Amino acid sequence: VDSSLCEYLKTKTGLDETRLKALISYGKEDDSIATFDIAEKKKIINALYSITVLDPACGSGAFPIGMLQKIVYILQEIDPSADLWFDKATENVSYLLKKEFEKKFNDGSLNYIRKLSVIQNSIFGIDIQPIAVEISRLRCFLSLVIEEKVKDDEFNRGINPLPNLDFKFIIANSLIGLEENVQMSLFENEDHINRLKDVRDEYFNAESDRRTELKLEFKDIQQDMLLNTIANYQKQASVRYQQLSSWKPFENEATNWFDADWMFGIKDGFDIVIGNPPYVQLQKMHEEADKIAKQNYKTFTRTGDLYCIFYEFGYNVLKENGILTYITSNKWMRAEYGNLLRNFFVKETNPVLLIDFFGTKVFESATVDVNILQITKSKNKYSTKCCIIKDNCMNNLSNYIEQNKSLMAFNKVDENWTILNQIENSIKSKIEKIGQPISEWNLNINRGLL
Repeated sequence: VDSSLCEYLKTKTGLDETRLKALISYGKEDDSIATFDIAEKKKIINALYSITVLDPACGSGAFPIGMLQKIVYILQEIDPSADLWFDKATENVSYLLKKEFEKKFNDGSLNYIRKLSVIQNSIFGIDIQPIAVEISRLRCFLSLVIEEKVKDDEFNRGINPLPNLDFKFIIANSLIGLEENVQMSLFENEDHINRLKDVRDEYFNAESDRRTELKLEFKDIQQDMLLNTIANYQKQASVRYQQLSSWKPFENEATNWFDADWMFGIKDGFDIVIGNPPYVQLQKMHEEADKIAKQNYKTFTRTGDLYCIFYEFGYNVLKENGILTYITSNKWMRAEYGNLLRNFFVKETNPVLLIDFFGTKVFESATVDVNILQITKSKNKYSTKCCIIKDNCMNNLSNYIEQNKSLMAFNKVDENWTILNQIENSIKSKIEKIGQPISEWNLNINRGLL
């Protein structure tokens, strides 16, 4: 969460990375580094107000909630009175919501204002398991309700109805997209899309009676689209529309496809994609692997792992210069099945940070070794900050990385990714400069070591 936010703020504000790291860190060694003038504070406020974050396999919501807490912490640090945030959060909201914000602001419920805005604008999650999505929503509710101030003499003791998170955490299969139809677009009638967007936006803060009306309105718009499709295109869009009409966002069941525009109203991608996607061998998922194969992922191989596809999916839904940070199994770095993924990173992305835990246990229940990889959706600069974690430094990870990092240029396709320190890297470069790979020798090797 910290490294993703730092990279994002650095790109959005142009501020110095050292100062941003000091701001983001809970334990500040030097408070003077993390001081900002009013212009810089406004840059940070504007960047955090517009940020969009997706966890495509959110589980119980650890990363979205971690992101929410850290954004609120930063806002507390640079804008303790919440004046700047209040001005930004009430710029383009309805009169009623602005009045509610004013009431909370005057009551001193500053974190309520901060959290509600961040949940409404910035936090998104997907999971294929209904119970996971329910838990993610519940954690958001709990995080928000603890900021309320009880007033016994007011209606409902002054506690606001909880926001509706049906369009924030959704039950869906992230890796399967909407069926494309090159002959025509179902979305040629922009009126339908705009009406659905209005329903989504209003639904977040709607109270009980209005919420029921909006659910019916949503279904009516879907029905209108169906009738419009049948009238104009007959059977041409049947597959695509079957997918669209199968989505039931208000019911506790999974949808077998995902589309960011349709489900979240996000047209131009996310600023940050973060998460811990599942590690499952594709050859153990026969039917699901067949569906994924039809999506034309460049990293797909039958002998591969599901998390490899999640890397490509995450990259695809990023904005330009957006940031992806995953913690996954580290097998892709050296295994044969990871070759397509390594090539994808070299050709399509800019790997910024790679931390290999190399046997250091991160998850109690997981037996695999893991890595953290951060990439940006930009041209590869062939300079990745790398570190192998060989010591028990989980409580001081950032400092350990800074003290033991090396810069690697992952610039070759069909090559394993190995992290070397500066001396090892120098020796390797010299060998490559004057040596000749065995593959270029004039010999036939029929058998290797058994």
